[in-house]
Amino acid sequence: MALIVGRQILIMVVIIAVGFIVGRIGLMSDKGVNELSGVLLYVINPLLILMSFQQDYSAELMQGFVTMLLYGLLIYVISTALAILLTFRKGKNWEVDRSAYIYRNVGFFGIPVINSIYGAEGVFYLSAFIAAFNIWCWSYGVTIMKDSSSSGFSIRRMLRNMINPSIIMVGVGMVLFVLQIRLPSVIGDAFNDIGSMNTAIAMMITGIILGHSDLRSLLDRHYLFMDVMVQLVMPFIEILIIRLFPLDDTLKVILGICAACPVASTVNMFALRFGRDYDYASKLNIITTISAAATIPLLMLMF
Repeated sequence: MALIVGRQILIMVVIIAVGFIVGRIGLMSDKGVNELSGVLLYVINPLLILMSFQQDYSAELMQGFVTMLLYGLLIYVISTALAILLTFRKGKNWEVDRSAYIYRNVGFFGIPVINSIYGAEGVFYLSAFIAAFNIWCWSYGVTIMKDSSSSGFSIRRMLRNMINPSIIMVGVGMVLFVLQIRLPSVIGDAFNDIGSMNTAIAMMITGIILGHSDLRSLLDRHYLFMDVMVQLVMPFIEILIIRLFPLDDTLKVILGICAACPVASTVNMFALRFGRDYDYASKLNIITTISAAATIPLLMLMF
């Protein structure tokens, strides 16, 4: 498994390198990157998720989906408990650090890896984990990251924020899956073609962002410490626990890949939205994304 994941990661690294060159020579501006990221998050990823549900119904697949949702929530409970212990003293930027320990880039980074290994079935199961991510992120995540000057925690606002294209497509896809409704072939083929751009676009964006960044600033000891904790220590503990779950190997590996993904870009957005240190959050996202190319295959040796 480690060799399969490692090969896919190497392919992704090559695409990231191309994106890095694009960023360095200035072929795409920050505004262009943000707009392309929007296309990825709000069009390409949701359509890839939708098409993962376009397969024959089986009780095994349905059971696997529900299982992934429940165990995904359990993983977030465990990672939250670990994150609270690691940030118990609430030092500088503790809100960002705690969020970085908990929330991983399972949509942006996890989908390309899992899609390349398990195809539509893997994305089908991953969509359940993405649902768990959104539930935990827009509840506990907002609670710890919100600006103290805000109006406070609101269940209505949390539920509204949880509604996004990926979650909508999980719901639509599940209805189509259960009722065995197939999209017309022309539409299905078009959506598959769009979804197939996921890996290339996601990794190009990552490379362009790196090309726009001052990588020397990432050599600060605190960033290196957080990188080791987020990309090695936390996922190592979580994968040890995942190995004890009474699940088949496919679900275990998918959960393990999710645990090994870099810091979610949602942490950056929350930092910006709720008045935290956006620059600090962005650098955590960048350094963990760089190291993920090495740490994900390494951690897969545990399976």
